[in-house]
Amino acid sequence: MKKVLLILVLLGLVNMAYAADCGGAIQCNCGDNLVESQVMWYDITGCDGPGLWIGDDSITLDCGDHTIEGNYSNNAKGIFNINNDNITIKNCEVKGFDYGIYTGSSLNSNVHNNIARNNENGIWLQYLEDSFIHNNLVDSNDIYGMFISQSNDNDVYMNQISSNAYGIRVYQVNTSHFFDNDVIENIRGIQIDQGDYNLFYENTLADNVIFNALELEGVNTTSWNNSLTGNSWDDFESNEGYPNNYVIGGPGNGVDYLPIWTFPIPDPILSYVITTNESAPGMVTCPAGDGEEFQYLVVGVRDLNNDPISGIDGSEFEFVVNSSGSSYGDVTFTFNAVESETDVNGEIKFGLVGDTSLQGLGLVYVTVSGVFLDDYGVVHSKTYDLNVDGSVNIADLGMFATDYQTTNWRSDYNWDGFVNIADLGMFAAHYQHSVGKAITGKLPGKLLSKF
Repeated sequence: MKKVLLILVLLGLVNMAYAADCGGAIQCNCGDNLVESQVMWYDITGCDGPGLWIGDDSITLDCGDHTIEGNYSNNAKGIFNINNDNITIKNCEVKGFDYGIYTGSSLNSNVHNNIARNNENGIWLQYLEDSFIHNNLVDSNDIYGMFISQSNDNDVYMNQISSNAYGIRVYQVNTSHFFDNDVIENIRGIQIDQGDYNLFYENTLADNVIFNALELEGVNTTSWNNSLTGNSWDDFESNEGYPNNYVIGGPGNGVDYLPIWTFPIPDPILSYVITTNESAPGMVTCPAGDGEEFQYLVVGVRDLNNDPISGIDGSEFEFVVNSSGSSYGDVTFTFNAVESETDVNGEIKFGLVGDTSLQGLGLVYVTVSGVFLDDYGVVHSKTYDLNVDGSVNIADLGMFATDYQTTNWRSDYNWDGFVNIADLGMFAAHYQHSVGKAITGKLPGKLLSKF
């Protein structure tokens, strides 16, 4: 028996000999122990086992946007921290491991600005307290994008989590805040197994296949909104709580009482129209998109200097909408405020909801009455048909070219104060549109080559 024990001890010493200490000015290799803070100037690739072990408290690993990559070895961890506090892991791209970033039994740690991609699990957090997990891109992991268990009092925010089997799974987590995360295009969005008094708000949950959010049995103290706002749900209209609240799926009792909801306006900037005055209508071409059915338009108001006009109450407006051609026919629009499209600098954008669907490429004229716009300055219309001949063609491209790299308001389609490549892309999307056409025409050669 003593001989066997001796052999086991010797084997353990042999295994330890492969792991070296690194950090500071000493470059790390696969499986090394990081015992001093470091900004990496190199990649670590081809790891058959672990990537890096965090070896002490108060260490900052800044990968400097370099990569730590493994060969999908069994149970290997890309960056592994256990029983160390005040740890920062940032600016790392970790891929090819069973666990991309694994940190556990840790206080006051910070995991941010990382990319955890193409692992079995992206970011795995266990027995974590008073820590911050933010600004990470977590995508294309086989099982969990982010798994958080047996942890308390953490903030998880501003992460982009997509294309994983699970976006976020929460297990035995208490009094933590999850906000401003994008959880999209996963098989499952957010699942809560156990935990009390967690808060979710200002998250976007969309295009998750099986569910956006699910609470299991016994989860009954989760808050899905703070006192001001809830979360954005792409399936709100089909939810049983619509239009007042969003009921979380599963046997739990979660409800988002303040869901963020706006009318699904197609391409709000592309369908943007600025009214001129009470007698001369504003104009927008093909607001509904090519061959698709929508019931929405967006109307905004700016002055001659391209500055927002504030102080106009949408209820003061009476919109009269006419169309040329038969694509739209007679459509009656009603006013609806588009709250999320009201800019912080005071510009007001209005949503117009039609009584029937718009399909095709008709030319829509919007006339405003009931408000004296002269009180707010002179305003004009914006259209992709710059010469207003009924078609967006090579003549309009020539006019756009004269505006390129200037501040001319008429071609500044995204209202950022400059006519640049972004506006060219928006113009290109409307090239060859005209009344009655059903498809976008062929673009001039190499027009989109800059994108």
